[in-house]
Amino acid sequence: MKIIFSLFLVFLSLSSFAQNRKQQIELLIIKNDSLLELVSKERKITIQKNIDLNSVIFNFENQMRGLKNEINRINEEVVKKVMDNENLKVEINLMNKRFDSLQVELVSKKDSINSLISKINNEQGVSVIDKCWEGISDYDTLITVDYKYLYIFPIDSMEFKNTAIVNNQKYLLIDKNVQSSKAGVRIAYTNGRLKNFKNNLSDNGDYIKYSFLGSFKNIDYFILRVQLYEGVYYLLIHKENGSEVKVLSEPVFSETEKYFACYNATCAGDDAGVQIFEVINKKKFELLSHEFKNHNWDPSLVKWKGDNQLLFEKYLCPCEVNKYSKLILN
Repeated sequence: MKIIFSLFLVFLSLSSFAQNRKQQIELLIIKNDSLLELVSKERKITIQKNIDLNSVIFNFENQMRGLKNEINRINEEVVKKVMDNENLKVEINLMNKRFDSLQVELVSKKDSINSLISKINNEQGVSVIDKCWEGISDYDTLITVDYKYLYIFPIDSMEFKNTAIVNNQKYLLIDKNVQSSKAGVRIAYTNGRLKNFKNNLSDNGDYIKYSFLGSFKNIDYFILRVQLYEGVYYLLIHKENGSEVKVLSEPVFSETEKYFACYNATCAGDDAGVQIFEVINKKKFELLSHEFKNHNWDPSLVKWKGDNQLLFEKYLCPCEVNKYSKLILN
């Protein structure tokens, strides 16, 4: 009996313990459900925040794309304005050059007028000049090989006479590849070719005599003087390949040897005029111009003033009085 009662007491105590455990478990379940609900709410909030954040990022990206497009547009406008500005600079430079040319022309005309007044006052035979050059314009045009125009305008004689010869070309007189004799001139080119320029000293129209003048310091060319029965010309001969360029005179180089001019004046009209060449490098030069538009006169002497002004002493056969002009290379 005591045993049964003891077991009953144990049962009661266990039942009370089980009841407590059950209550604790139920509380834990409630807490777990609350926690799950809280987690679910937090997850929803996080998802919403992510959605909002993505939306913000998307808006930022759109704004960045808009900014990039605006930057590109501004860059294009800047480039266009720079190009327009460069074109404007070119136009301004051309206008300045034209203005400078007109100023020079104006000064030259003024000098010519003053000189003419002085000659009239001093009775220096103006009538002789007027009669000789009557009907001949003081202005002319030199036509380039690509059909551009270089304008020639009058200057006072003092400008020509006071302009020094800026480049007095001196040749290298001796060259191991050139042999001169009574028979003519023999040249050995560096490419291995040989050529004989044979003299014909007969007293008739077949007369021809070659004279080696030397070679240039600034270009790789020889120069030969070719005397004919009537007349003379010159040959510039490439040292390497023997190519030949016929010119009117010995070259007159500009101040920095960027250009050179050849000229001739003759009453017969043959081989008269002026040639202007541009030096590209030691082995190459190109003809710029050789033809007068009117060709009423020929240059009896030329001088360079700096590197872009070519001055002429103008000869008109059979006039004994010379005039003076100038052209400006752009």
